[in-house]
Amino acid sequence: MNKKKTNRFVKVIVLGVLAFIALISGLSVFDWNQIKVGAATEGPNDPLYLASEGNWGLNGSHGIHASEAWKITTGSRSVRVGIIDTGIADHPDLRENVVQGYDFYNNNSETSDDESGHGTGVSGIIGAVGNNNIGTVGVNWNVSMVPLQTAKSIVDKNGKETVVSDTSSAIKAIKWATQKWGTDEQVDILNYSVDGFGVRAEVRDAMRDFPGLVIWSAGNENKNIDDFANFESFNMPNVISVGAINSRGQKWSSSNYGQKAVDIYAPGEYIHSTVPTWVLPEGYGIDSGTSLAAPHVTGVAALMLSVRPEMNAAQLKEAILRTADNITINVANGTQSVRKLNAYEAVNLANQKYAYLFGGGGGTETDPFQIYNDSHLRNMDLAVKGFYVTHSGYVQKIGFWFKLMNDITVSGNWKTFQHHFSGSFDGNGHYITFNMEIAKTDLKLDEYGYVQNKNFGFFSFVDESAIIKNLTLKNCTIKSSENITCDNILDVGILAGAIYSKRIISNVIIENPNIAINIKTAYVGGLAGSIDKYLFDINCQVIGGQVANTKGITGGIAGIGNEGGFDNKSKSSTTVVKYGYQSGDKIGKVVGNSEETGNVDVTGAQIVKKKQCVAEGTFITLADGRQIPVEDLTGNEMLLVWNLYTGTFDAAPILIIDKDEDSECLVVKLEFADGIQVKVIGEHGFWDCDLNRYVYLDESNAFNYIGHRFNQQKIDDNGNLIFDEVKLLNVSLEKETFKAYSPVTYGHLCYYVNGMLSMPGGIEGLFNIFNVDGETMQYDATKMQSDIDTYGLFTYEEFNGIIPVSQMLFDAVQGQYLKVAIGKGLINCNDLAQLIKIYSSLWE
Repeated sequence: MNKKKTNRFVKVIVLGVLAFIALISGLSVFDWNQIKVGAATEGPNDPLYLASEGNWGLNGSHGIHASEAWKITTGSRSVRVGIIDTGIADHPDLRENVVQGYDFYNNNSETSDDESGHGTGVSGIIGAVGNNNIGTVGVNWNVSMVPLQTAKSIVDKNGKETVVSDTSSAIKAIKWATQKWGTDEQVDILNYSVDGFGVRAEVRDAMRDFPGLVIWSAGNENKNIDDFANFESFNMPNVISVGAINSRGQKWSSSNYGQKAVDIYAPGEYIHSTVPTWVLPEGYGIDSGTSLAAPHVTGVAALMLSVRPEMNAAQLKEAILRTADNITINVANGTQSVRKLNAYEAVNLANQKYAYLFGGGGGTETDPFQIYNDSHLRNMDLAVKGFYVTHSGYVQKIGFWFKLMNDITVSGNWKTFQHHFSGSFDGNGHYITFNMEIAKTDLKLDEYGYVQNKNFGFFSFVDESAIIKNLTLKNCTIKSSENITCDNILDVGILAGAIYSKRIISNVIIENPNIAINIKTAYVGGLAGSIDKYLFDINCQVIGGQVANTKGITGGIAGIGNEGGFDNKSKSSTTVVKYGYQSGDKIGKVVGNSEETGNVDVTGAQIVKKKQCVAEGTFITLADGRQIPVEDLTGNEMLLVWNLYTGTFDAAPILIIDKDEDSECLVVKLEFADGIQVKVIGEHGFWDCDLNRYVYLDESNAFNYIGHRFNQQKIDDNGNLIFDEVKLLNVSLEKETFKAYSPVTYGHLCYYVNGMLSMPGGIEGLFNIFNVDGETMQYDATKMQSDIDTYGLFTYEEFNGIIPVSQMLFDAVQGQYLKVAIGKGLINCNDLAQLIKIYSSLWE
């Protein structure tokens, strides 16, 4: 390009160029307004960094806390960062931090310039030279940036300029970096801000083969990229996808998002950085995009390597995500809990040295690591990495000794100490308090979809030969943030997810636990989710509090274990709550798989069964229109149901009636706008016309549905049976003594309670399988067929081979469609097996 053109003409061309880039990578055009230099603040002496408008991403209230990280390191030129982009222009604020690059767009020549500005802007965020008294500063003051040019500006005969991004060149660049691994030209990190989501599979495969870390911009189409069919194939241990936030801590309006597909968010709106001096003589401008969010993460990874160069890509990614701040962003269909980059926490974690982590302790019996604060707790992982690593890179055991020096209330959300603990942890008479919220994003899936980190608690898995003593875990909370579905069992307990035999656990007290789990396949206990059945030497207490679970096996001390395996010093006085209780569910004061208490003192312990029923006195509509009290049903009646397949009223026989005798229950009283009331015990399903599906109302969530419209049967002026909508007006909770009933109809499962269309509480994936047309209350035939084409249908023989069941029960639950429910992830085989077992026992 002729760089001697007038500034005005150049600016017009560059605006066009950058607009084109915006289409391919989400980068928007520069803001040409001048940056005002403000009063000096702490940090480097670069004048534009000191300007208030220029540094929010580095140190604003929603920035990355760079100044704190810089107290540890400002980077190192021994760390080499490859920038796959449009090149890097010669710039006085970048020159010292740029090394020889390569132009893969034009014959792999060892030259690289930037004729558009995109790569120069990305580079300024990563490594504009710091404290040089000119311009701005990057996340790294010192770093070696390698321009890997894969895009180029082209000017036609009319002077129109466009930027062409060549995917094959990007693949060449990644493969070149892979080949250079282990040489003097090794590139440790690649920043890929050229394309958003949807790059070719060959690029993805090249990323997978690269030994280093790849930071990738998520794109700027304001799309949920979880919806893309192939997003999971980009979920690799060496790749971090980055979305953009603004200075208010919210998602930048155009940033792509996704609960699974976007790993982390970083500043990406109105970001100040370098531009080629032929664009603007002063060489600086402001821009927005995920292209600018990604280099913030790249810069932090480079800072981490400057203090701990032995970290591999997977460790860098794990550390960056683990130390991120938890924020909530607004997206198209509500909100999402996501991670936001925290440079200080990430660099501080990388800076911890094994032998000096905890007050100088060496991790032996006579010289244990000394735990003074929650930072030390979180860094226990680092105490073992580098010592107990197998050839596959999986940390198996921790053989160090730790000693608690203070009472500690952990700040923020505690992430389970994941690795097998086989060392010693001496609580030294002190207590620890933590809060944990388990979300879908916390589950690490293998290539077959099975959860690898299935144990949740203070420790993950307490291994053989471990010693835990003199410790109180006080006022600790573990909750699941959403209804998590997975195919294998999760173990959840305050001390540990699982405890193996042959270890010593003495004088361990769980005081006032608060566990509330809504995970369908979970073993939940006050101490541990599961304890080896041959356990005979444990000495522990679970005092007060509440251990609550919705679907899985639940016990005061352990979800599953051996009630006779606790010595006579053990005690449990906690309340064990089973939400959605159905006859046959496993729940116990000591262990969930037994009603026996063995030698355990259970004074004060109690079991509360939160059923999925309606109270006696509730009227059920028969097929002929009559209504009779639920307690008068014999099981031989035909009930009025709604047929979603035809969009009409229908009749169906009763499959089962689950009954429970008189007991004091917490009743959820639902009051509708027309005066109708329904009393629910535990939870029950009702058709929500606003959401167009069955929802399950219980004591914790029913209030959220006030104002929603629900489906109701009515008789019109001509005496015809019709359905109508009525608002939920009020919800109240009352303790009453009732018999509880839960009828289930053959084939449709639904029925009408006091005129309201209802389902028994339980597994949503049994009911809400297909999309429904809200006007006709009928399955959308086109979408239904599409789902069937995608996932298929069960034959009876196929289903029976997985879960043994009679043909009649298979037909009764519309078993053929459950293959679609499993395919969509609405239900799994463990849920089905448990449900079929319950139905079979009640029916037969």
